[in-house]
Amino acid sequence: MTNQEYHNRPEISNSDLSLIKKSPYHFKNKNKFKQNTEAFAFGSALHTLVLEREIFDKEYIVQDFNKRKKEDKEKYQEILSQDIKILNTKEYDILKKMSDKILNDDICKKFLCGGVAEESYFSKLEDVDVKCRPDYFNKKNKTIIDLKTTIDASLNGFMLSASKFNYHIQASFYIDLMNSLDYDIQNFLFIAIEKTEPFSIGLHQYDKVSLDRGREQYKQLLDIYKWCKKNNNFYEYKNLDLQNNKMSHINTMTLPAYKFYEN
Repeated sequence: MTNQEYHNRPEISNSDLSLIKKSPYHFKNKNKFKQNTEAFAFGSALHTLVLEREIFDKEYIVQDFNKRKKEDKEKYQEILSQDIKILNTKEYDILKKMSDKILNDDICKKFLCGGVAEESYFSKLEDVDVKCRPDYFNKKNKTIIDLKTTIDASLNGFMLSASKFNYHIQASFYIDLMNSLDYDIQNFLFIAIEKTEPFSIGLHQYDKVSLDRGREQYKQLLDIYKWCKKNNNFYEYKNLDLQNNKMSHINTMTLPAYKFYEN
């Protein structure tokens, strides 16, 4: 199954949960809100280069264009129309150095072998049809591998990034989904690599209490999805009290803790 075919399926994914967490309205209108940012495109290119090298040349072309020149601009648009992604030589040079760093790392090599990359899985959690597509599944170690590009791959630096993007929800969601299919997942490992030289690598995993919190949150988000679907109400920035089936239309703000200590 191609990545596009996977995304076109109706099951709920971790990306969908992230949108529901922002607001169900964002999920309902995800095609309008979806943005292919430079950071996302760069990360996707690295995933392909590291995990699916055999299809990289089919999906990407490395070429420099001077878009001020009519001929180059037309050629650039022609390539894009063929659904081929374009990297300039500087971008590719960085990506190649990053991929080589990962593939030559002794620990990374142990996890990125004996498994499958970008394989799709479908199941049901909390009576909701769900899906996931791990970057890499090491069947021998029963470990899901997630490759992340980051500014700071140190433990403290990556924890800040992981908290911002709720990676604990993703980890718990993937583990539970695949365990529902009897894969007996033992670990969810992040391979974090910095985007600037010397492209340092950090290997990180969540503790049990963090995974339990992620599990609690993804289940709550699935409950919100079920409520929205049942009531045909994919609301924006409002507070839903699921237990009492009540919605607050006005949000109450409070100051961040540090503001109470400022002079």
